[in-house]
Amino acid sequence: ATDLDIVIAFTDWCWIYGLMSIAVLLPLSIGGIGIRDGSLIGLLSYMGISADRSLALSLLLFFFMFIVAVAGGGVEIIRIIQMRTDGSS
Repeated sequence: ATDLDIVIAFTDWCWIYGLMSIAVLLPLSIGGIGIRDGSLIGLLSYMGISADRSLALSLLLFFFMFIVAVAGGGVEIIRIIQMRTDGSS
């Protein structure tokens, strides 16, 4: 966020992230795409942050979550393959 010139106190980030997480839980879209972006833009506009920087931050957060999910999936696939090869010997 600081690279995007978004400077907000830690306590504000806590309630912003909390509200955004609740909004993403609503079963309105797949993976919260669109909901997360709109809620973060709305919440950060309340703090005086422009929509373009808010959207960039939202997309970066999504990209980070995607990379972590892919890494976790890879670890799980490796674990499953190892279990199958260990059990067949």
